[in-house]
Amino acid sequence: VACSGGLDSTVLLHLLAKNGFHISAIHVNYSLRGEDSVLDEGFIRSFCADMNIPFTCRSIDLPEHLQSGGNLQQLARDIRYEWFEEITLKNKNHFVFLAHHLDDQVETFFLNLARKSGMMGLACMPFERNQILRPLLDFTKEELKEYALENKLTWREDKSNASNKYRRNLLRNEILPFLTTQIPE
Repeated sequence: VACSGGLDSTVLLHLLAKNGFHISAIHVNYSLRGEDSVLDEGFIRSFCADMNIPFTCRSIDLPEHLQSGGNLQQLARDIRYEWFEEITLKNKNHFVFLAHHLDDQVETFFLNLARKSGMMGLACMPFERNQILRPLLDFTKEELKEYALENKLTWREDKSNASNKYRRNLLRNEILPFLTTQIPE
């Protein structure tokens, strides 16, 4: 289970462990947010220890990788998915679980629409592809939060999610809430 320590991945990790799945947690520490990056890793390590879940962390000095230029989010994604591929290639019976949910799907749809990415892009994220599973795609962020609160889970908040510097955050924080108020269900 790829785990950042945030709400979504903490819920997924808990759900799978609680339901008897034989899992381990993986985490990438990109060394981007100073002490917060250290605290995220420590949180997941502790959570896993409490639940008797094996934990592996890969530390990357992403700021060093970016000195020659590049897109931070794309580079972080590339590093993550290269590790996922490495894991699944080692054992065809292993899967990597990601905590993407319905709200992420909606954001991805609009981002791909803006990029004019065509039909495949508008189809968004599949539940399964190349041993990567996204079992939470039918659930909203609010439903995940309700589950976390009901189960007395704690999680870490990435402060950068509040910044509208990135398109996804602008969509999540401003545009989609606006659309929700303007277009009734």
